[in-house]
Amino acid sequence: KLSSTLVEAAQIGQMARIKDEGNVYEIRIDVSSEDLEEIEHSLRSGMIGRAKISTVSRPLGYVLLRKVIRFFRVTFF
Repeated sequence: KLSSTLVEAAQIGQMARIKDEGNVYEIRIDVSSEDLEEIEHSLRSGMIGRAKISTVSRPLGYVLLRKVIRFFRVTFF
C-alpha cells in the first residue's frame, strides 16, 4: 500500500475514461522514496492500480439535499 496526498487539481486528468466499472479518472501523485524502496522490485512499466480516496466528512442530509440547497443559494441569495 502506498499513501500520498493530492495537492492540486492539476494532478487529476481532465477527461474520464469509460471502463467496465464506470468512469475512471487518471490521477498522478508523488510517492516518497522510502515507500517506493519497499516495492520497487515488483513495479513494471505500464502497471495500473486502484485507489481509495478519502474526502472531508459531510452530514448525510447535506449530501442528499445539496442540489436543492445550491438552487436556493443561487436563486435567493
